[in-house]
Formats: sequence, structure tokens, C-alpha cells
Amino acid sequence: MRYSLCLLLLLAMVVGCGSREDDFVSVATGQDARDDIAREDRNGTIPASASDFYYWDEGFLSDHTTFWSFKCESMDDCKAAVAPPEDFRAWEQPRYDLVDWEQPTFDFILSGPAYFGDQHKTDKWDVRAITRGSFALYIHHGERVSELQYTAIDHDLLRVYRLRWFGDSLTTKLDEIGYKESKDSPTRRSRRVRPPAESPSP
Repeated sequence: MRYSLCLLLLLAMVVGCGSREDDFVSVATGQDARDDIAREDRNGTIPASASDFYYWDEGFLSDHTTFWSFKCESMDDCKAAVAPPEDFRAWEQPRYDLVDWEQPTFDFILSGPAYFGDQHKTDKWDVRAITRGSFALYIHHGERVSELQYTAIDHDLLRVYRLRWFGDSLTTKLDEIGYKESKDSPTRRSRRVRPPAESPSP
């Protein structure tokens, strides 16, 4: 009986873990956010000039989403913060290929953490306001588990933004909006591609 009750409790936890309005969300600022970003980012190049750190994390099992941002004192510092690690592999290059600014069309990029609920809205994620900047977008749309990495630099405010999302919830989202992965990549991982137009969240 005790064993069956434990299984039921575990099942209830797993079923309820899809919402970003639960206890699986953590938010950090200041030194705590800096430490979290250093652990999350494999490159780990946080410039000494960086300040105003923000980190938002939601994760459970194989589904995980993180948003983070911070300010720099120079463009060189911003670019260094998002440069590829020394040991990166060739197929990872699209994650780091910054190109001239284009306004995101994915609502979850535009809205940031607020996409998962108004209670997560923050002025530390404001890519909507970027007018001069650069960005990189990497998407792997898997049959079950997908992965997305988005990086942006605001050239005027000297602020770096990064989003990482992987898991079956991303697969569901990409399926809902009809996203199609590039088929000409030899590794079946997409190169930087333009996503289909999507109406931003109000």
C-alpha cells in the first residue's frame, strides 16, 4: 500500500511539472545570477565589466528553459561573452554566428520569461526595444526532444541576452506553429534559419 501511494505521488508531481507557474521556477539577480550564468554557459566568459545580472530558470527532468542577461561596458566585452568555447565542435557553429539585427518573430523570444506567465515579466528581458543589435538563432527540431539557443546583443544599451530551451515542450511548440527544420544540414541540425512568422503575444 505504501509503495502504491508513493507511485501515485510521484505521478502527480510529473504530471504537474509542465506549468511555469509552479515551484520549479527559480529567479536570481546580482552575484547569485552571475554564478548561475557561469554554470549554465559552457563558455563561461563573463567579462569583468559585466553588471546588472538576471537569471531565470525552469527545469524538470528532460525539459529545461533558461533566460539570462547582463550589461557590459563595451561591445568587445559583449561579443567575448557570447563567443564559442575553445572546444566547440563544427556543428555547433550556428549557435554562435551573430548576424545583423532582426526583430524576433517567436513570441517566447519577444516576451522572455513573461511568455510563461505574467508573474514572470521583467525589464531585464527586453529584446523588443533593440533597434541596433546582432543575434544568433539555433534550432534543432527533434521528433521528441528539441533544442533552441538564442543570443542577442543590444548595441546601444550594451546588454547581452541568451535563451536556451530544450525538451518535449519545445517540440510541441514548434509543431504548433508549423516550424520546419532545414533538411540540408548533414547532421540534421539546423543552420541559422528564419522562423515562420508568428503573431507576438499581446
